Amino acid sequence: MFCRRVVDDRLGCCSYLIASGAEAAVVDPGYDIAPYEQVLLERSLRLRYVIDTHVHADHVSGGRRLASAHGAELCLHEQARLAYPARCLREGQEVSIGMVRLQMLHTPGHRPEMMSVLVTDLERSPEPVAVLTGDSLLVGDAGRPDFSGGDAFAQFESIRRLLNLPEWTAVYPGHFEGPCGAAMN
Repeated sequence: MFCRRVVDDRLGCCSYLIASGAEAAVVDPGYDIAPYEQVLLERSLRLRYVIDTHVHADHVSGGRRLASAHGAELCLHEQARLAYPARCLREGQEVSIGMVRLQMLHTPGHRPEMMSVLVTDLERSPEPVAVLTGDSLLVGDAGRPDFSGGDAFAQFESIRRLLNLPEWTAVYPGHFEGPCGAAMN
């Protein structure tokens, strides 16, 4: 499994390109798709999926542009209210790239459609190795439930669910230090 974190230093937003074999997925792409294009080209990867963990309010997703440029499937949770076509994923649903399985965990609170992505590298183990938490669980913080459609009780339950993952599960959040959180370094 190959994983590349891409950070937008202006916003503190974080996205991930995950690959196995010659296939790749990008989770929460920023508007500038050039960093993903560069890695895909350098590593001769075919982009199969672009996954937005939720409809973003703090930045413009590059998801539609990236998916369109590569003929990949754009994926969001089934509760996302969209005015454009996308594959709607539900709790527990999986997509695969090479020997990596990406399983959707519905983790509402920050937004009703918020989902985290559980990553299992089948070459290493049948157990998950990482979780991409989007804006649900952050470094030293949690996603704000006070945006449109947010729910503090649902956020509490989602965080509890994420904290109950096996202790070896690496956590990769959707934000680092920036305007959305000065202490998230």
